[in-house]
Amino acid sequence: MGKRLSTGIRSLDKLLSGGYPEGSVIEICGDSGTGKTTLGLQFLSQGSEKKEKGVYISFEQSAADVQATAKTFNMDMKNVEVIQLAPDNFEDTIERISSLLNRSKATRAVIDSATTLSLYVTKPEWMTRGALRTPKLTRTLYVPGEGDERRALYSLTSLIKQSGVTTLLISERREGGSRTAEETLRFLVDGIVTLRSMVLGEALNRALEVNKMRFTPVKTGSLSIDFGKNGITIVK
Repeated sequence: MGKRLSTGIRSLDKLLSGGYPEGSVIEICGDSGTGKTTLGLQFLSQGSEKKEKGVYISFEQSAADVQATAKTFNMDMKNVEVIQLAPDNFEDTIERISSLLNRSKATRAVIDSATTLSLYVTKPEWMTRGALRTPKLTRTLYVPGEGDERRALYSLTSLIKQSGVTTLLISERREGGSRTAEETLRFLVDGIVTLRSMVLGEALNRALEVNKMRFTPVKTGSLSIDFGKNGITIVK
């Protein structure tokens, strides 16, 4: 079965035979405000407590905002590096991600988010110049086709897997977002954890579901969750 890395939620670890498979890429998806950042930080904090290095790469939130969220839930971030990257184009950005993962010597990482990064898929330079050469993404204004998005996401997940760092890849379902990107990512990743929130009457109900986890028998269904002083917990 291989080594497992704790998710940071004890009850979830039990359901996943000890945690996420080492070296895997796990998609954490859901709407805004469902707890994706918190779940990612719990994963890193759990590693930090064991003196494992971690890295949180954010494209939208500042490093200060990420640290503030961690502090709200009393999370251990002593061994976690929080980095805000301003995406330029997709190819250059994933090369920077690969470099950061390899330089940091981290065992755990969170990338926030694949949704934002996919917006920077651009036209291959060889199409712009009309020359037959190795494709290189440029800033040329271009509406990417399905093939471009698939190739880009394949490059992203491949580079992460090559690093050997167990990585949570956050994705957000956005109105009008690309179905191609969503479906492709779900095929490429090793696991999928979905977070949901819904209002029933006057109560806000939150849930977590493991939709996919390679090398793991998954029969969890939808699990009720709550937010406590140390982050997300599964309600029994």
